[in-house]
Amino acid sequence: MDNIKTSVVNCIRRLMEKLPMREPIERCTSETEIWSAYVDPVLDSLLSSPEEGVHLRWTNKKDIQEVGERPDSIVSIMSQSQWSRNFGHGEAKIAEATENYHVLAWDLCRLGYFNKNIINKDNVKSSFAFQSKGHSVTFYISELAFDGVYVMTELNSIQIPKSVNTLETLITRRSLMCLMQVAHVFDKIKKEKKNTLQEFSSMKRVEPSLKQLESLVSEKKDRRRNSSVRF
Repeated sequence: MDNIKTSVVNCIRRLMEKLPMREPIERCTSETEIWSAYVDPVLDSLLSSPEEGVHLRWTNKKDIQEVGERPDSIVSIMSQSQWSRNFGHGEAKIAEATENYHVLAWDLCRLGYFNKNIINKDNVKSSFAFQSKGHSVTFYISELAFDGVYVMTELNSIQIPKSVNTLETLITRRSLMCLMQVAHVFDKIKKEKKNTLQEFSSMKRVEPSLKQLESLVSEKKDRRRNSSVRF
């Protein structure tokens, strides 16, 4: 069994170990509980590779280039007992009774910004991101596609079961293919070598910063307004 299939099998196995037998009546209102019991068993199985020193870390660590801003998680590699290159970032939120699209959309902007920093700092063409909302997780790829043009593309999304009794929803052919696609794409990203060509470096852009992006966002919020992005 290759590494991709092994990671998917481990994902299912760890969910069976962590999930309650029956779905709780009370809605989960803790981000920590969502991360530890539902999201982490899936993402850690798909993205981490201890043999290669690659780990999913729930750090909530500030971004070096943007004071005060921090992603909820980082996927990075350890080199000589120190964390070195980052491969991607993640944001996690609990599901609310009334969707707060403003918060979710801004988290997506932040992920795009953090991933742009990875591309610029490490001289690589692509980076990885995920956004979880309750039990739903969406995966993205960011690429420096053209001169000054960074493209963020949705890869796919999965729904994490809330109990062992509903685990069958994640072992359908479609769901398993989605999990394998995520593991395969991330495996390619982490094996990507640095591009040291001057032509590639000239394509990169530093701005806009998150503060500049935030200045473009209207301060008025309306939960009844339709969202152009599906969350």
